[in-house]
Amino acid sequence: MKLASILYSPRWIVSLWLLMLPVVGCVAMDSRVDHSIQIINVGKSSVTDVVYTYGELGPRPIKSLGLGGGGVIKIMSIPELIDVKWTTEADGQVHEVQVPLKSKVSAREVSGKTVSIEIDGPLLKVFLVTRLPDFREERKQLY
Repeated sequence: MKLASILYSPRWIVSLWLLMLPVVGCVAMDSRVDHSIQIINVGKSSVTDVVYTYGELGPRPIKSLGLGGGGVIKIMSIPELIDVKWTTEADGQVHEVQVPLKSKVSAREVSGKTVSIEIDGPLLKVFLVTRLPDFREERKQLY
């Protein structure tokens, strides 16, 4: 049998596609994953006029962020950057930070976890949080 007839046979093409399915599935899985994003105030004073942008979620405004926060749980892509802007209520100072995310973690690392944006007055930190079965948390600082 000639090589050309083997390569162009329907059986060969189907076999090749079946071999590629796991690879295609991994690539698709790596782009969008189920995870959550939360933004919280961990400082002593309130922050106002918070706007954070997390990829496909677009700009998400929060008028006042007391000692608590808000968040979203969704299947979404890991964005290149997280943009955060806020005002510290005590001094009226406006702060703006652009956090690189995709270069720090893969979609596989983020899957099932929480990206936590934490504001403490003029400071901002970002953590990858894993909730453990005993209600403790593992935290990896990303920024």
